[in-house]
Amino acid sequence: MTSRSRQAPPGFAPILLESLPDREATELAGKLAKQKGVALAKMQAALLGRLLGGLPFAIERAVELMHSENHSAQSLLAKLQAEGRDPEGRLAKLLDWSYDALDADAKAVLVALGQLAEAPVPEVLLAGLLPQTNRAHGLQRLLRSGLIDRVSPGATTYHQHTLLWEWAARLGLERHQAEV
Repeated sequence: MTSRSRQAPPGFAPILLESLPDREATELAGKLAKQKGVALAKMQAALLGRLLGGLPFAIERAVELMHSENHSAQSLLAKLQAEGRDPEGRLAKLLDWSYDALDADAKAVLVALGQLAEAPVPEVLLAGLLPQTNRAHGLQRLLRSGLIDRVSPGATTYHQHTLLWEWAARLGLERHQAEV
């Protein structure tokens, strides 16, 4: 989904990502884990940073998976090691694992958000698009999973990181074409 070169996969715009040096990737993983209350030893944080090529977004997604999806550091690191050597491919896997852990309401909201503009989306717009979905539950699940953000506390407007928005748009085309 992301590319450090100018050649992105078909259907995706290249987004240049800067990799963190090992020490900074380790510090980021440790800091995020501490904020989320995730048990992550320094050696595990260093391995996580290396396995994800020092990509800050990938490190953030991995820690969020450990926090919200009940993956232990050990089990997630083992899954990442089994995925080969490509850090960007591992990011795609992290996103797939995040999607697989969602319930039907959260998946519906995520895919709907991906079909809309990248700009912040008012919750009232989702009401018209998803009348049969428990939107409140889906939105809360996506917030807890770190897949969307509220634009301001208490607001009913939601935003996705550009990478997550592109991923959600692709999910709609690949897995939910009938609903899109």
